[in-house]
Amino acid sequence: RMLGLALLSALCAVAVSFLGSRISAGLGRDLRGRVFRKVASFSAADMEHFSTASLITRTTNDVQQVQQMVVMLVRIVCYAPIIGIGGIIYALRANSDMAWIIAVGVGLMLLVVLILYLSTMPRFRKLQSLLDRLNLVTREILTGLPVIRAFSTQKKEEERFDGASRALMKTQLFVNRVMSGMMPLMSLMMNAITVTILWFGAHGVDAGSMQVGAIMAFIQYTMQIIMAFLMIAMVSVMLPRASVALGRIDEVLTREPSLASPDAPKAL
Repeated sequence: RMLGLALLSALCAVAVSFLGSRISAGLGRDLRGRVFRKVASFSAADMEHFSTASLITRTTNDVQQVQQMVVMLVRIVCYAPIIGIGGIIYALRANSDMAWIIAVGVGLMLLVVLILYLSTMPRFRKLQSLLDRLNLVTREILTGLPVIRAFSTQKKEEERFDGASRALMKTQLFVNRVMSGMMPLMSLMMNAITVTILWFGAHGVDAGSMQVGAIMAFIQYTMQIIMAFLMIAMVSVMLPRASVALGRIDEVLTREPSLASPDAPKAL
C-alpha cells in the first residue's frame, strides 16, 4: 500500500508540474498578446505617457514575473494547505496539550513573512522602474549609435549606462539580501520549535503523562505543518514583485487610448 501511494504521489507531482507549466505559459502568451494589441491602439501621447522602454519591460519582464508566480501558486499554494491541515489534525490527535507551540511557531512565521513583504514591496516597485530606465538608456544608445560615434560621446554614454546599471544592481542587492535572510531565519525557528517540544515533552515523560513515541510523532507532524507554511513563505518571496508587475500590466490594459476610432463613423 505504501509503495502504491508513493507511486501515485510521484505521478501527481509530474502531472502538477506539467499542468502548471502549461497554465503559466498560456497565461503569459495571453497577457503578452493583450498588452501588444493594447499598445498597438495607443496614440503618440499614450506612448509618451508610458515610454517605449517601459512598455517593452511590461510586455516582457513583467509578464514573466506573473508567469513564474502562477507556476508557484499551482505547484505549492494549492498543495501546502493540504499538508498543513492534515498535520494539524494528526498533531492534535497525538497531543493536544502542546498545540500552543504550533500556534506560536506558525504565528511567528506569518509575522516574519508580513514584515518581509512590507519592507520589500516599495523596493520591488523601484526595481521595475529602474529596469525601465536601463532599457531606455540601452535603447537610446543602440538607436543613436551613429550620432554618438560622430560626436565622439562614447565615454559619456558609457557613464549613463553604468549609472543606470549600478542603480539597478544596488536595489537588487538590497532585495536579495533581505529575502536570503528568510530561509536561515525559518530554519532557526523550526529548530527552536523542535527544542521547545522536546523540553515540554520531557517533563510530560518524566511525569508519566506522555510516551516518548508520542513526542516523536508530534515533532513529525509539527515539522509537516511548519514545512507547509515554509512553502507558502517561499511563494511570498516572489509575491511582492509579481504584484508590482501585475499592477504595471493592468495600467496598460485599463488605459483608454486618447485617440480612438468611433463605433459608428460618419460617412464622408
